[in-house]
Amino acid sequence: MDKDMSYAVEEAFIRMHEKNVHRSTRIVNWSCTLKSTISDIEVEKTELKGRTLIPAPGYDEPVEFGVLTYFAYLVENSSVFF
Repeated sequence: MDKDMSYAVEEAFIRMHEKNVHRSTRIVNWSCTLKSTISDIEVEKTELKGRTLIPAPGYDEPVEFGVLTYFAYLVENSSVFF
């Protein structure tokens, strides 16, 4: 990492620390299209009454929604499963 980039990264972490922004172990809204987290107000919530195929960005065919699938994953550096 060059000197300017290193300074920018350090400055970003200092600003986050000053604003009390920190890493946490909670569920976030992830946009596969943006490859970033998005806020709750950016999420379009839709009530589904079961299996529903919905067009989704980045997919040629509609994607299945409304089906509950059991899964668990381990949070990094933790013994907590979600």
